[in-house]
Amino acid sequence: MSDFLNFLNTAEFDALTKTPGITRVIAGNIIAARPFDSVEDCLNVHGMGKNLLARMQSAFEAGVNPSESRAMITVEEDAVPASIEVSRPAQESAREVKPSFWSRLGQAFLAFLRAFLGHNTAQKAQG
Repeated sequence: MSDFLNFLNTAEFDALTKTPGITRVIAGNIIAARPFDSVEDCLNVHGMGKNLLARMQSAFEAGVNPSESRAMITVEEDAVPASIEVSRPAQESAREVKPSFWSRLGQAFLAFLRAFLGHNTAQKAQG
């Protein structure tokens, strides 16, 4: 059994969703369709295509999968910890908040009503 096939059959939901291209829905579909006898069996999963399977496999082989890429760091007892500088992103200027579609639609409707009623009022005053 290949490592990738083993990953498809045993990976947890979170590990699948952290794989590029795999949405929560597709991850659920993969888990529901288990076990797979071959990698190609995964193509029967709803939402999985050849391109997505190829991307998933290449990401797995590249070590992008967080469940497979664990590194061990050794620390000497007498080692002095290095200071860590925390960089903070420069504050962005206050971003202009755009009104929602419905707010803009309501404003346009009110402007239309005001123009319509103002036009009718002006016609009555003249007539």
